Amino acid sequence: MRRKLTVMTLAVYWLVLFIGTHVQIPSEVNQVLQEGNDKLIHAGMYALLAILWGTWRSTLTTWTWRETVHGIIILALYGMADELLQIPVGRNGDFADWLADCFGLCTGFIICGSIFAVLPRLARSRPSASA
Repeated sequence: MRRKLTVMTLAVYWLVLFIGTHVQIPSEVNQVLQEGNDKLIHAGMYALLAILWGTWRSTLTTWTWRETVHGIIILALYGMADELLQIPVGRNGDFADWLADCFGLCTGFIICGSIFAVLPRLARSRPSASA
């Protein structure tokens, strides 16, 4: 059940992310985003994508540095494709946006890896119910 929930959450979020990056934004909204530094939005969106990816992968296998590197490569390539695919729909594919995406990915995977490292230790240090 946990695996289904994580993969469904990842799939829905990824679809929303893709749609959100490929619809035309009204110029007034775009101006507000630019003033508010849309790079933080990019980093946050991709940090969450990395956390959801890591959570899903942790239901399939033990989380390792190799999993982290694979995740970063796969999602960074997706981020690059996402930026390039925005050009045909009239949006700007921006290298700086992709760098913000990659920063977010790395941040998300650091958070995810830290959680996966701490949780087993917390479980081991908890007193047993029979004690």
